[in-house]
Amino acid sequence: MSARWDNRLTLVVAGPGFGKTTLLAEAMTENRLAPRGDDHWLTCDQGDAHMVRLAEDIAGTLRAPRSPVGTGVVALAEGLAKIVLQQAPTHVCVMLDDVHEVTGDGDGAALLAELLIALPTNGHLVLASRAEPPLALARYESAGSLVRIDEDDLAMSADELAAFAALRQVPPEQLDGVGGWPALAELRALGHRGSVDDFLAEEVLSGLSDDERRVVATIATSGGADRHLIAAVTGCAIDPEELRGRVPLISYDESGWCAIHPLWSERLADYFDPVERNRILRESGRQLIERDLRAAVALLRDAGDHDGIDQALRLSCQANDLLTTSRMLGRLHADLPEEVRQRPIGKLVDAAITAAEDIDQGIARLELARRAFEEADDETGLLLAIEHLAVHYHWRENVDGLSRLWDQLGRLAHLPEGRRLHALGRVLIADTEGDPEGVLAALADDTVSEIPDRWQASIAWLRGTALLALGLPEAAHRHAAMAVAECSPSLRGPFSMLLVNTLFLCGEHSAAFAALDQMMAELEQTGHDYTCALGHCHAATHLAFVGRTDEARDHLRRARGHAGRTPNASASAALTSATIVLEVAAGDEEAAAILLKAQHTDRAVGDGRRRYGELRRLPLHYVLDPSTRDHWDRAALGPCFALALDLAKAMAAVRDQGDLRLAAALGPEHWAMAPSFLPPNWRAELVAASAGGGSERGRQEAERLTPAASLALRQLADRRGLPRPMRRWAVTLLHRLPVPPEVPVEVGVLGPTTLRRNGRAVEHPHWNRQRVRLLLMLLIARGGGAREEIAGWLWPDLDWSAAAGNLRVTLSYLIAVLEPERHEREPSYFVRSEATSIRLVRDEWLLVDAWEMERLLDLADDADRGGEPSVALGHLAAAVDTYRGPYMADAGYENWALPHRDRLLARYVAAAVRAGELTLASGDPTTALRLATRALQEEPYSEPAHCVAAAAHLAREDRAAARRALGTCRQKLSELGLAPTEQVHVLERALQAATTTS
Repeated sequence: MSARWDNRLTLVVAGPGFGKTTLLAEAMTENRLAPRGDDHWLTCDQGDAHMVRLAEDIAGTLRAPRSPVGTGVVALAEGLAKIVLQQAPTHVCVMLDDVHEVTGDGDGAALLAELLIALPTNGHLVLASRAEPPLALARYESAGSLVRIDEDDLAMSADELAAFAALRQVPPEQLDGVGGWPALAELRALGHRGSVDDFLAEEVLSGLSDDERRVVATIATSGGADRHLIAAVTGCAIDPEELRGRVPLISYDESGWCAIHPLWSERLADYFDPVERNRILRESGRQLIERDLRAAVALLRDAGDHDGIDQALRLSCQANDLLTTSRMLGRLHADLPEEVRQRPIGKLVDAAITAAEDIDQGIARLELARRAFEEADDETGLLLAIEHLAVHYHWRENVDGLSRLWDQLGRLAHLPEGRRLHALGRVLIADTEGDPEGVLAALADDTVSEIPDRWQASIAWLRGTALLALGLPEAAHRHAAMAVAECSPSLRGPFSMLLVNTLFLCGEHSAAFAALDQMMAELEQTGHDYTCALGHCHAATHLAFVGRTDEARDHLRRARGHAGRTPNASASAALTSATIVLEVAAGDEEAAAILLKAQHTDRAVGDGRRRYGELRRLPLHYVLDPSTRDHWDRAALGPCFALALDLAKAMAAVRDQGDLRLAAALGPEHWAMAPSFLPPNWRAELVAASAGGGSERGRQEAERLTPAASLALRQLADRRGLPRPMRRWAVTLLHRLPVPPEVPVEVGVLGPTTLRRNGRAVEHPHWNRQRVRLLLMLLIARGGGAREEIAGWLWPDLDWSAAAGNLRVTLSYLIAVLEPERHEREPSYFVRSEATSIRLVRDEWLLVDAWEMERLLDLADDADRGGEPSVALGHLAAAVDTYRGPYMADAGYENWALPHRDRLLARYVAAAVRAGELTLASGDPTTALRLATRALQEEPYSEPAHCVAAAAHLAREDRAAARRALGTCRQKLSELGLAPTEQVHVLERALQAATTTS
């Protein structure tokens, strides 16, 4: 049996004992001996009837670093397909045994159907099942991409039985009457001539003690066990390992868990009478509740133990890990008996699942569950529902809802858990009211220390949030880091928002942006629309504060997509706040002020939990909306926010009265906080005011301004009514800072050198000078260097004095070409000249095709490593299209160009090959062949490129061309004295198989 290249699906359908599992094992062994791809095996169980569990299990057997994430069957199937595609060009075969476990009432079968559609061409499925799986297979049969193996194929023929008898050294007649059934033939070969039931009774069970028989029957009844479960259920201190070799068809894994083949288990399960069998199921299920919830619920369901299922769900339905718990509960919910679904706990499970996708709808259903527990006078269940509601009301900043729950918890304070939740409720109310002192006071309650461990990360987060609101970012950072480190995966993204804020206010911007990237990655994996919208707003705000407005706009666009057309109140507020910061950073203060004042009209400044965000944007509120100043002037502010208020007052004094004294009085601690509270254009304005006011510190800050501030300084220089000292400093700084060009400059160094501005070729007369072109290429390749070194490369035959003179003139020509609009006395934006060195500025105003190709290749590498091969393919294709020819072809064989040329050529060839592999796996052999050809045009000795070409020919069913490609590959390798790798052998075996079957 083989599932390679020519067939997409292999279906093995037969009853128990026909050797389906053995067949799969033999196929894996055969592939290990002569590999044609990678095999991955999964034995399905009842839990795999639900698509999320099945997707996770398949991802696990594929050894994926993380499970596919999605709320629908298509998303999960596409996630698995990505994992397979990423392994191209290797062909991947997923072998699923016991697929009949998947085809119940759950949605696992739907996942298999979608996976069959989504799989790339390097992916194959082998399904072994006792019954025909509910898949639409007609088109695969008609296309010849389906192989069927059924009982007739698996049954042993007379000749095979004779050969088997000889192998087992038993008389052939000993296997009479087995009907070709492999398992029964195996049993007969053990020496018994009767039926399976007779064999069990006479040869197996009769040789066991009473306790051992109970153990074997218990394993069969419960579907598996280990010594701990056996001891708890039967009271027998027997390790199943002791039965190895005495009971046929029993398997063990490394953890000590054992299971019995269905051929035995279906008969052994009848060993107990119905009452005892039910007890075994019930006790086994209850023992497994905390070890394997899915298996526990399945056993309890079979036992009809609805109370046991109720208990299991209560243990699993905790509110500390809503997203993960909801996914887990979703797998169980479809299998719950209707009677359990109608219980309050069933309604709570349904509400928790709903809340993972729609918080408001989830809250409505949680209220129904709470009332159901209340009506049933079930206090422990009521506490569970209240815990869920408290978390969601806190997310929604609903103080009234939390207060109602707190009152109800007060009436449940006679219960230990009720008393602890009551104390926690006080913390949540204070946090939602925007009262950090109240949060810390509530957390000091001794009862809070008794709260279960599952809440400790959340408590650290609440404490960190309060400390940050009190202006203590260093102390807040310690608790934020603890919360992120200890929380569940589903909370890591939301909790990371606090971590990012603390790092920014601590002045650790590099670490903050690294944490921001990690935060967004976590939200993409485990977040839903609401948390993703908040995360993108968060990212947009911080990026705008450092002047990265284009990236901020992109995040804001994504935030709006997640928030939907009618975002809820908190998401709407976050979107507005992020927009305000972006408008200020982009220079449109009028639009920002309109939004800000409208926000204050709807809700007073400092009202509720939104006060925390307002503190981080304090100067914007103070300067743009004077009506808020009285509030901020009277507010009791912590250390870092008091500094922010001083910055805001200095800005307002300059703008309103032309008073520079407050700006001049700003100290080092103020300037250290300025990047966390003021966008770059406002910082430039305040620097000019401080320096104009005579502050030495302001003059020092002026030296730290970057070219990004030049636009703001130019606007200041043109502003009417500006104090003269401030205007003079704005003009002075403007002459010191290079001004960005009006449009980007585009340089092509892949192939013949080109220079464009705004898409049009530059026709400056100096551009025709060869040394001007060489100087630009040298600066692009090296980034810069010592003047003496650069002059020596360009004029090796001249002495230093003459070469230096030539360099000065050539450099002036180059700057004139790159920056024709530059004023004569202004510094160059692109070329920074020092006394002894020259440096080329690398930023968004200088677009070099080689830099762009490398950027795309880096993105492709990241996407490939991150499990996004489709994204990687997009970047690879763009990078390959960027390549027009050898790097700096016009530089000839200059030593400063050659190493970079070789490195870029190697990256280009590797990119074309990888793009070809992924394109081929995506079902487009023609494009894959074109990519392989491009790679071979640059590097004829690339074995991977030859392999892509051969595989593409095979996929196009051009076996002669595939044979020629492999022959050329071997010839090129022989010229280098190299032996072919395994991939060549894999392709040769595939070619041989295709030729044999044609």
